[in-house]
Amino acid sequence: MTVLAILGMHRSGTSWLAGTLEAMGLALGDVATQNPFNERGNRENPDILRLHGSVIQASGGGWRNPPRAAIWSDQQRRELATIIASMGARFDVWGFKDPRAMFVLDEWRRQVDGLRCVGIYRDPNAVAASMADRGSHSVPRDEALDLWCTYNERLLAVHRAAPFPLLCFDARPDALVADVVRIAPGLGLDATRADAFFAQEIRHQRAESNRLPLRCRRMMRRLEAARG
Repeated sequence: MTVLAILGMHRSGTSWLAGTLEAMGLALGDVATQNPFNERGNRENPDILRLHGSVIQASGGGWRNPPRAAIWSDQQRRELATIIASMGARFDVWGFKDPRAMFVLDEWRRQVDGLRCVGIYRDPNAVAASMADRGSHSVPRDEALDLWCTYNERLLAVHRAAPFPLLCFDARPDALVADVVRIAPGLGLDATRADAFFAQEIRHQRAESNRLPLRCRRMMRRLEAARG
């Protein structure tokens, strides 16, 4: 059984990556294929989302203030084991996507021997613009940039512990597809279907030349170095 965790900050291309990998044969279970902020759905499994949310909340955090450490109860560990067993009984190659997964990944790694990961990141200006364009759910720019740093700091920490492929959502469409084609064989996926999910309209916001805090600029350089 191969299990893949799709990691990345909110509004950074994780839905595109999950959808592309799903088109190539990665099973995601019963996921959302349409929602108000993503034409093709966020590709998130509601059972996994609920479990991650309960762990993060019990650990004193939320998606806008992720905890430093996730505290799993015995019941939550059993719930995760049930999800893993259920998905494993149905699929040989499956995965999950939730931007918060980076903060609860240790328990996944404890229960799934050889858990695989793939990560994606995006220019912080584009992420901040996307998070501001959510109506009543909008996030102020300064907070969005802080969150971008927090999530990508965790992404880099997870990557340092056990390196995995990193993609940049700001790349040209052909380069993004090429990156997915490159990693597909190792996951047992059909690389010939790598461009089946891509649609330019998924990327509403382009990176603008707004001045970024030094912390963001340094983080972007670290992400680029890790990807290279």
